[in-house]
Amino acid sequence: MRIRNSNEVQWGQRKLDQCIRLSIADMERNESLLIAASYFWSDTLNAFLFGHGPTSPTLADVLMLTGLDI
Repeated sequence: MRIRNSNEVQWGQRKLDQCIRLSIADMERNESLLIAASYFWSDTLNAFLFGHGPTSPTLADVLMLTGLDI
């Protein structure tokens, strides 16, 4: 936040301003959903493991969840 005023224009030109705003946003966490999702996550494969096979998050998923301009 302290260097935001001096770098805001450069961040906007590089489209980093969205990421920085998201990182400091006060978002509520759904703890039960995070616990349920972590049950299916595999650190070895970096994917969710379901009965039909592994599923990885895609850039479209990131776009829908965060609203970032990817």
